[in-house]
Amino acid sequence: MSSEKKVAAFPRVVPVGESVEIVVDPIGVEPALVVSGDYSVRFFSKVDRTDDVKQDLRTDERGALRVPAAFRAQGEYTLEVRRKDSEDLLISEQFYAVSRELAALRPFKGDIHMHTTGSDGKNTTQEMMVRARELGMDFVAITDHDNFAPSRQAVQEAATLGLGLLVLTGEEVTIRGIGGHVLSLNATAAVGGKRRWTPETENEYAEIAARLAGRELIGPLTAESYSTAVWTATKIREAGGLALMAHPFWEGSKGKYYPPRCVYQQLLRDGLLDGIELLGGSPTAEGNLLAVANYGDERGGGQRLAITGSSDAHSTAEVGRKFTIAFAERLTDKDIIGAITGRKTVACDTMLGPEIAVFGPFELVEYAFFLLRVFYPMRTSLAGHSERFWQASAKGIGQTTKGE
Repeated sequence: MSSEKKVAAFPRVVPVGESVEIVVDPIGVEPALVVSGDYSVRFFSKVDRTDDVKQDLRTDERGALRVPAAFRAQGEYTLEVRRKDSEDLLISEQFYAVSRELAALRPFKGDIHMHTTGSDGKNTTQEMMVRARELGMDFVAITDHDNFAPSRQAVQEAATLGLGLLVLTGEEVTIRGIGGHVLSLNATAAVGGKRRWTPETENEYAEIAARLAGRELIGPLTAESYSTAVWTATKIREAGGLALMAHPFWEGSKGKYYPPRCVYQQLLRDGLLDGIELLGGSPTAEGNLLAVANYGDERGGGQRLAITGSSDAHSTAEVGRKFTIAFAERLTDKDIIGAITGRKTVACDTMLGPEIAVFGPFELVEYAFFLLRVFYPMRTSLAGHSERFWQASAKGIGQTTKGE
């Protein structure tokens, strides 16, 4: 209805407890409302059944309707407009009340696990980044297997191409020996590759194993086999990166979990992971949903761990199948990394059904569903005016920046 009538209504997101004026502004050749027309307006909460207000209003000289609205309950609201003394519904638009903290943040979409011809991918860094931007991604990371150089190249290329895309450095590091992959995100140096096999590294493995000697580890781990996993996560952090366990329930070609479950559980127990790829490159839905179920279990990190969703794309056709929404003030590496470590992210999956599935903390998930239905489909038409989507409160909400 509203899309056919080409009606814009702003703001759409308001801090809970605020009272604002919603402007229903007709756009296009066939506006839904007439100048100086009389209308019946209903504004109600999806959460609070008692929060349901009806009023009669008149449009102004432009045909815009100005609706006083109080957002008493956190969650979604609906605005319905009918001609006065008629039951025919002309307009139905959705709005959202969020916490004051969340109201100061903007949602940025990103895919931070992608491969190029720098390892086993089919496309170049440029091709992967351009495709990500076409799909509406705001930030990405190139994470080739044990090869840090392509991600550095991508950072430089993105700046030259002027894509308006934040590119973080990345690498998918293979745990030597026992196996498994750890994503290095936003590090300043390589961790994988030949470095894992140098005489210096051999000595470091031995030193770690000596420190682990006598510790009770999750079977069948030994101090020697686990030492390489400890080294991997530690070196990523020393390089200034986040250590994120990639696809923790990925079933390898030999029908065994990769990484071995004991490695994942021990790294969790020892606090050596900064987060997990909740949705990733698992070849089956089962692998990803096991990660989701494990995340909901206290033994799997509960709500303490940072989470991401990524496509693990090896071609442009796979980009964006899974992605992260990060809630941050600005589109900078500092802000996006802060959103991840501050658990202000949700993981999204486009492969589970006709609608996008969202996983993470409840408050963020519920808000993300609204944004995926209402905000993201409107991004192109907003064309530089996306701040109208949010209420610029005069009551202390901090300065925010672009959502485009």
